[in-house]
Amino acid sequence: MNGLETILLRNRLADAGFAPSVFHYPSMRTTLAEVAAALAAQLRNSTGPVHVVGHSLGGLIALE
Repeated sequence: MNGLETILLRNRLADAGFAPSVFHYPSMRTTLAEVAAALAAQLRNSTGPVHVVGHSLGGLIALE
């Protein structure tokens, strides 16, 4: 997703009562396992329930 689409999705999620945050990752300079580990570390620091929304490579990272 491009930046504008990400902003629109984040705004729609916020309007629906969620507290969205964007997980940025270097898709060309690291492995899937490394990015998944970084996402897992960020999720471990979260409080309360977490909903993960991923698109394309982000979906694969979420599944990993």
